[in-house]
Amino acid sequence: MNWRGRVSDLNEAQFDGFETEWPEIILSILAARGVTNSEAVKNTLEPSLKDLRHPYDLADMERACERLALALSNQETIAVYGDFDLDGTSGLALLVSGLRDFGFQNIIPYQPKRLSEGYGFHAHAVDALKQQGVSLIVTVDVGITDVKACQRANEMGVDVIITDHHLPKQHLPEAYAIVNPNSGQCTSKLQHLCGAGVGYYLLLGLRVHLQSLGEKVAFDPKSVLDFFAIGTVTDMVPLVDENRVLVQHGLHRLRTKPRPGFATLMKKLGVVSKNLTAKELAIRVAPKLNALSRLEEGLTPYMVYSVETVEEAEALIDKVVQQNDRRVHLQRLAEEMAEFDAEETVSSGYVFSASEDYHQGVVGLVATKMTQKFGVPSFIGAIKDGGQVVGSARRPDGLELSLLDGLEAAKDHLVKFGGHAAASGFEMDVEQVEGFKQALAGFYGKPVDGRPVGSIDYDVAIDLSVADSYLMKWIERLQPFGAGFESPVFRFDGLKLTSVKLLKEIHLKVQVAQGGARLDALWFSLGGEQLELAQGLSIGDHVDALGELGWNEFAGRRSLQLTLLDLRRSTRGPS
Repeated sequence: MNWRGRVSDLNEAQFDGFETEWPEIILSILAARGVTNSEAVKNTLEPSLKDLRHPYDLADMERACERLALALSNQETIAVYGDFDLDGTSGLALLVSGLRDFGFQNIIPYQPKRLSEGYGFHAHAVDALKQQGVSLIVTVDVGITDVKACQRANEMGVDVIITDHHLPKQHLPEAYAIVNPNSGQCTSKLQHLCGAGVGYYLLLGLRVHLQSLGEKVAFDPKSVLDFFAIGTVTDMVPLVDENRVLVQHGLHRLRTKPRPGFATLMKKLGVVSKNLTAKELAIRVAPKLNALSRLEEGLTPYMVYSVETVEEAEALIDKVVQQNDRRVHLQRLAEEMAEFDAEETVSSGYVFSASEDYHQGVVGLVATKMTQKFGVPSFIGAIKDGGQVVGSARRPDGLELSLLDGLEAAKDHLVKFGGHAAASGFEMDVEQVEGFKQALAGFYGKPVDGRPVGSIDYDVAIDLSVADSYLMKWIERLQPFGAGFESPVFRFDGLKLTSVKLLKEIHLKVQVAQGGARLDALWFSLGGEQLELAQGLSIGDHVDALGELGWNEFAGRRSLQLTLLDLRRSTRGPS
């Protein structure tokens, strides 16, 4: 794994007075993220809800709101159709809750099942919803490529408002309205919104429209920002502009007024809700919710979002934890197999593994793990009974090349593919596996933009003595962290190991020392060369490390801790 220092030239920055108030380390971190003047600092660290772009900046928004207002006045039966992932689930919960606050009385929430129905806005669902009396369908996080479903809706006399953020294909659906900043026909500069974010803007637009008609509106825009935060953080869209301020307010709501399902889940997981960060939400809370749709065993994330009492939530969360334990077991088995297979292709710049033993619901998680482990794009597939490979692909952080470009290079071997630059899906017949691998080898087996495959960026090299609670308080001022505004990564050279312990055979816990400073550090979910290195470490060894500073909350006590991203034996002598 290559270590690369982020470029941050403080001589070119214009912080106008911040230089005397803020530590140079913090200014370097900001400069590396493109925050290079006082105005940018204010916009990034003190964003205001007053600075949100107007909802009518989104193409077709006014038309969509006019149709919703008509549905409200007539109390039509409407359906909110959300994707099955956490972005779609968050958008579904956000729209259902918000529309009810506006006064809609007949709302049917609908999500396709991940495994048995698959991704998309489906024509058969339109038929089912029409039979229930639905006259208007509002999609969220889905629909921009679903021409046939919209055709079916038009035939059935059902209007469709598509809200989505995915890229369209050659032809747009013939929907009543399409609200999508990435549709190719929108100049709103809101391309950073996730699906739930576009849904939130629909609520803001409806509020503006109804108020322009002189109607009283009971909907509070802050009331659904917990849903917005979960959707935005888990979908890994950039935490910039509107996303940044709205996630801040959403996290505040999760900390202070968590809904019964969220409060019970955080308590069960030992997450201190009052100190919840975007990273904890993404790493500790969200995976437990996501597991519910992945295994398709009766429970759904939407049930956790919408449960209304603590008693119901406690019974539900017990089942959630049990199902997540099963997901962890299935994922771990698949990871072990995929890691073995990876040795065959990693030298060609990618990882591929497919097996009849993989549960389709965990292949995306396994792909993410392989990408983290090997630092290259990973393609993991479950082979179904009919001989079809259904897979997921993930791209490592920092690699600019889109997964869709790699899949395009191998399209002759695929039945279909799609998704995002960093996370995609694909399907092919099992007979095409070898051809697919050869196509990927031809595409990835060369340097990309001069950047070595498998690298970790760090912000600044510091001594361990600087990694203290004072620095941590400054780091906290930079939150929330996420895609596009990552948690600071520090480099430490010449650390001495004063304690070494392997936990559950795959995690490493050490204490590091330098001069008079000491700090506990954890390195999670190791495998391959990383695990071999960890197994060979002893007290007294000297190492270099990359890691993120954070708080460890345990038994009511709070202590500083280093989460390791990579470790190697030091080339520098004792400090």
